[in-house]
Amino acid sequence: MSQPSDATKQPPLILIVEDEAVIALDLKLELQDMSYRVAGPARTGEQALALAAQEPPALVLMDIRIQGALDGVETAARLGRSGEPPVIFLTSHSDDETVARAAQTAPYGFLTKPFQARELRAAIEVALARAALERAQRESDRWFACTLHGVQDGVIVLDANATLRFMNPAAEALTGWSAAEALGRPVDEVVRFAPQEEAPLAALQALREGRAVEVRHARQLLVRAAPGGAAGVPTAVMVDESAAPVEHDSGRRMGAVLVLRDATERLLRQEQLDAKRAQLQALQAQRDAQTHLLSRASHEMRTPLNAVLGFAQLLRSLPGNADETAQRYIGFIDEAGHQLLSLVEDLLDLQQGDELRRSLQLRPVPLLECVQAAIAPLAAQALASRTSLHNVMEGAMRVMAEPSRLQKVVHGLVSNAIKYGREGGHVWLQAQRNGDRVRITVADDGQGITADRQAQLFQAFSRAGREHSGIEGAGMGLVTARSTVQAMGGTLELNSVAGQGTVVHVELAAG
Repeated sequence: MSQPSDATKQPPLILIVEDEAVIALDLKLELQDMSYRVAGPARTGEQALALAAQEPPALVLMDIRIQGALDGVETAARLGRSGEPPVIFLTSHSDDETVARAAQTAPYGFLTKPFQARELRAAIEVALARAALERAQRESDRWFACTLHGVQDGVIVLDANATLRFMNPAAEALTGWSAAEALGRPVDEVVRFAPQEEAPLAALQALREGRAVEVRHARQLLVRAAPGGAAGVPTAVMVDESAAPVEHDSGRRMGAVLVLRDATERLLRQEQLDAKRAQLQALQAQRDAQTHLLSRASHEMRTPLNAVLGFAQLLRSLPGNADETAQRYIGFIDEAGHQLLSLVEDLLDLQQGDELRRSLQLRPVPLLECVQAAIAPLAAQALASRTSLHNVMEGAMRVMAEPSRLQKVVHGLVSNAIKYGREGGHVWLQAQRNGDRVRITVADDGQGITADRQAQLFQAFSRAGREHSGIEGAGMGLVTARSTVQAMGGTLELNSVAGQGTVVHVELAAG
């Protein structure tokens, strides 16, 4: 809705309270000549109150001595209990007692009869202007107070003498003082910190130095003991404290504003974060120690394992070991040595992490060729368990990978599918391109894995409850496979349903 223009606004309404008819008429004519609207004249205080109730006047011209039970001073006091309207007293009595009584109602001026028209005009214009300014100030103060009442931080306003002028409900709750009790008291009587707090009250420092005091964290504020509580034993709350001076346009220091924020939740969260950080640091230290141990152990194990494998090959060629039994035993040694060497290599790959990612030389790899090379050594294993391998990959598809690493990943996934599949089961290998990615899938129709066990599959040395199944394995295959795929910029996911089988998806960038 649009605001009315100045041309459509009504002139101010002025109420005349005067029991002398000639003076009242003269005032009315004078005001109308000045383009004001006029209410009255009222001859008594009761009439004045009734007229003001009908339409609140912008100003009252009030004779002090009027008819009726209420004189002008009492009538003005009743009219002005809400701060409106402003009153100018008209009187021919200027004795000290009358002036003192009238002054208690905070009038906007006195006009002594008889007065000139220009004096009347000047008094009215000054009173209306002053009333408008004070009305705007009251509205501003009301907005300020309502805003601060809704603020969750404790806000305290003090004057230049460090005396409290305002405090919001949050400040009342923090200090234990009600505003009614605290106003007019020195700020350091209401806001008190524990004896061990050496820093001065921020509000006093802001007043003294004329500058804002930055936030001081976690200060122990003493809370005034509630009535009926333990005498002399105030409680305490941790607060963050800050303050800033309030200065007049002229630079004169008028007071300061003190802000108190309850720091309990912040400190609790900080404590929880510190505990979590310490826990993570301890976990990282444990992991670093394990990585260092695995690295050292892996390197130290590789040399004797190579010696075992070398001597096993030498034993095969010696004339005295040509019989079937000796060759079979030497085969056991050779197979066990290769299994241990494979485990050592997996441990080394796992602990390399980012170093492995940086060392890989990725290039476009023909996927079908790589997969065929990976599953060729598994033919005997598949034959032994009567497992059918179905490779349905397209010949032209390429992925970005390091051939030997991808070949090892596929070999391990297919080997697991055969080992944990069912007798006479099936294993399928297929690939599908989706935009700039290629998804490689290895699926079986074996025994599957329960949902509560699947998360364990990607923990080192965990075999998801199959430790005593009689199937060989160290629980490192999927862990190192995922680590290797991630190092090549891909992902590895596993989905399994107990009794129905397992599906593993490997996604890599298309080559």
